[in-house]
Amino acid sequence: MDKQIQSNSKLKKPIGISLGVIALIGLSWLAYSADKGSSGLVKYSEIEVAEVTQTNFKEGITVTGEVIPNKQTFIDASESGTVEKIIAMSGEDLKYGDTIMLLSNSDLQLEVLQRESQLLEQLNTQRQTRILLNQNDLSQKQQIEEVNYELSVQKRRYERNKILFDKKVIAKQDFEEITKRYQYLRKRQSILQKVYRTDSIARESQLKQIDDSEVRLTQNLVAVQNILDKLCITSPMNGKLSEFEFSPGQLINEGQRIGIIYDITPPKIEAFVDELYINSIKNGLEGTIKINKQSYPIRIDKKYPGVVDGDFKIEIAFDGSLQDTLYNGQTLRVKLNLSKPKKALVIPKGQFYSNTGGQWIFVFKNGVAERRPIEIGQQNEDYYEVTKGLKQGEKVIISNYDNYMNYNTLEIKKS
Repeated sequence: MDKQIQSNSKLKKPIGISLGVIALIGLSWLAYSADKGSSGLVKYSEIEVAEVTQTNFKEGITVTGEVIPNKQTFIDASESGTVEKIIAMSGEDLKYGDTIMLLSNSDLQLEVLQRESQLLEQLNTQRQTRILLNQNDLSQKQQIEEVNYELSVQKRRYERNKILFDKKVIAKQDFEEITKRYQYLRKRQSILQKVYRTDSIARESQLKQIDDSEVRLTQNLVAVQNILDKLCITSPMNGKLSEFEFSPGQLINEGQRIGIIYDITPPKIEAFVDELYINSIKNGLEGTIKINKQSYPIRIDKKYPGVVDGDFKIEIAFDGSLQDTLYNGQTLRVKLNLSKPKKALVIPKGQFYSNTGGQWIFVFKNGVAERRPIEIGQQNEDYYEVTKGLKQGEKVIISNYDNYMNYNTLEIKKS
């Protein structure tokens, strides 16, 4: 016969209570573990702490600029030749007309001598022609003067003898001879004067042609002589010689680049700025450049249109005198002021920003740093402007957060 088994309700109740306690303990442990997981232990020596301060703040950016010439000229060889002598060195300061290098070219020198000889011969021919024309002019004038004199004498003789002939003092035959001579001289005078006038016009035209020819020949002679001057390479302006590297005996071709001479007085700086600031950067914007611990005021002289590879170009000029020497291609850090000074809460720039994007920061107090959301406004080379989340006098950790990104609090250990 089957025996009914009676349930033990008293036993089930304690078992249920025990399971509840175990579950509660487990949840407590998880909660405890979770709290421990959001907190980290950090040595004070491993972090950088800064204070939130209020100061006169100016938004600004720092860009890298390069010194560029205010003026530069390329030096090219006008004639080919062999380097005979080097006078100047790369990097040397030169004045206009200073000799840089001497070339030699025997073929060119011979050609110049031959051309000079031809031109001088042509000039001599023109001058001989001028002399002959002037001599002819003088001869004609002398003939006219002689006829004029003879005619003057003969006229007086004719007039005297006419009176005597009218008084029948002299014979008709004698008077007719005197008359013929007088009329002959008058005709000769008229012919000589007409010939002289005609020849003078032709002579004047010839002399004009000779003058023009002599001018051209003289210019050609000077040009030919200047060809040899081109073998002497000189400085086209005041400035510093660069990219000049040659040796004696080296062959130089016509048109070959010899070097560059540039002047950086006053100096200009060329820089490229991220297109994010294209609307903030304008001509006349001010800033500073520090050279050898000395700060110099600068301004944007020219903003170039267009963006290339995410950057736009600006030209920077110095406001005032410059005590330091600059060199072409030298790089400088340029600080540009994008706003006027204003009172603002600021924190020093630090590596934390690359981790948090400025959305939160660890606030340090009494050995503990707590994670707190913040808002960052403008920035400059040294500071971030804090617009929300922090108060003046609070301390924050501004060093790298690579190892603390998953923590809400940090326990700071002094040693």
